[in-house]
Amino acid sequence: MAVDGVAGGGAAVAELMKILQMNQAQTMDLAKKLVKVGLEQAVGALPEEGKGQNLDVYA
Repeated sequence: MAVDGVAGGGAAVAELMKILQMNQAQTMDLAKKLVKVGLEQAVGALPEEGKGQNLDVYA
């Protein structure tokens, strides 16, 4: 089934797919970076809140 008004046919579709694939890869990279920053902040916050530190339990 052809789409009327689209010049180049398969070449145009292939170019569009490349653009979409590149955009998806960039979105995934950004998501990974945001998760990494979020994890670093969560781990960095633990000592400030007193969590993750050794406690003296001897009486």
